[in-house]
Amino acid sequence: MDITSQLLIATKMEILQLFIEFMLKMIDEVLEESVIVTDMPITEKIINIRKLLHVMDYNVPMTANDIMNKLGIKSKLPFKLPKF
Repeated sequence: MDITSQLLIATKMEILQLFIEFMLKMIDEVLEESVIVTDMPITEKIINIRKLLHVMDYNVPMTANDIMNKLGIKSKLPFKLPKF
């Protein structure tokens, strides 16, 4: 194998190594981001917010009674905030 062929193979290997390092960095960033997102506690409030967002239409105003009907809530008690 002559020097030109060896240099060509070495160059291809360097390019491949750079590409692999780049892809590993991207994967690492995505995994790091997903860990941050999944660290959020899943509580009843978050589940209730998801239900609320599910029944609401984008850019459509709704009254409290409309929301209650869609969620199947019969009392306004869940909407009351505790007094401190």
